[in-house]
Amino acid sequence: MAGGSQINASQLDQAAIPGDLVMRLLGLCESQRVPTHRWFDGTGLDRTSVQEGVQLLSYRQACSFVRRAARALPKGAWGLAWGGVDIRERGGLVGLALRSCETFGDALALWVRHHQAAGSLTDFAVEDFSDEFAIRVEVRERDPELEPFLLEMALSAVVSWMRYASSSEFAPSRVEFAYPQPPFADSYAKFFQCPVLFGAGANRVRAHRSLLLVPMKTPNVRQLALAVHALEARIDVVGPAPGLLSVVRAQLKRDLRSPVPMAQTAERLHMSERTLRRRLASAGRTFAELRDEVRAERALDLLRTTRSPVKTIAAEVGYRDEREFRRAFRRWTGKAPKSFRDEI
Repeated sequence: MAGGSQINASQLDQAAIPGDLVMRLLGLCESQRVPTHRWFDGTGLDRTSVQEGVQLLSYRQACSFVRRAARALPKGAWGLAWGGVDIRERGGLVGLALRSCETFGDALALWVRHHQAAGSLTDFAVEDFSDEFAIRVEVRERDPELEPFLLEMALSAVVSWMRYASSSEFAPSRVEFAYPQPPFADSYAKFFQCPVLFGAGANRVRAHRSLLLVPMKTPNVRQLALAVHALEARIDVVGPAPGLLSVVRAQLKRDLRSPVPMAQTAERLHMSERTLRRRLASAGRTFAELRDEVRAERALDLLRTTRSPVKTIAAEVGYRDEREFRRAFRRWTGKAPKSFRDEI
């Protein structure tokens, strides 16, 4: 069984999950006339910051929203609707990388390694069964109230990727859930279009091995290489950000055009500059490093997704002097901004 990186217990409170997953869940609830405007109360999170990607969530913070949704929505397989959205609506670096792969098998291997960067709330592994393969899903904490919701979401997302790679009519050979059959099991059969087994020994979706060789629709070698490089840098450099690092990065993102000094950031966080410097050092980081990372991430995103002049992008990430930005960009990537954009 080939598994990807998994979250350990000490990381469940670290802020590493992008907010788009939770915002999709809130949108689903609101479409069912479930009010969510008070759901951020007491979480330490700001809705606008989460929606704009400025603030990341911890696993337990994200699960607090899932718990509210599970309790507020009428009984049903709502996790299928949450996870089974059109793949073309899934943005982010991981989505870009998956769509750029040559085959579904390549995309699957990439997903198993990097799913945490997409904000997944479960872990994944690949299993071999002679002429079939399976994608197995594991929850990170045992919680009977949340498990059906999380597993419905994860397995419906996997099947959505399979359908994106092959055809909208694709059906896996079998889907298995470890929990007992719910009263609304017909919703599972309707979505997966294959036999669904409840009370199984694991949570997995099985398919014929030929699917691994199916070409993806939009392969792009250069785009994939750039995306993978950024994802690997996230693992090596950023990792799942502890709470303080996430908060400091959020502050830096908010003031990117007009950078604020470390002392002002410390004041906003209700601590002295000396305390902030010491706490960052204990995490092996510096304020300048975090500011560079935030600037680099935003600059790379603007070069990928807009045709803005380099001068404009420099100003967007806090550089008044375009030449200074060019030097910094070469330090971050080894390339000039124009060369980077030409390779996309």
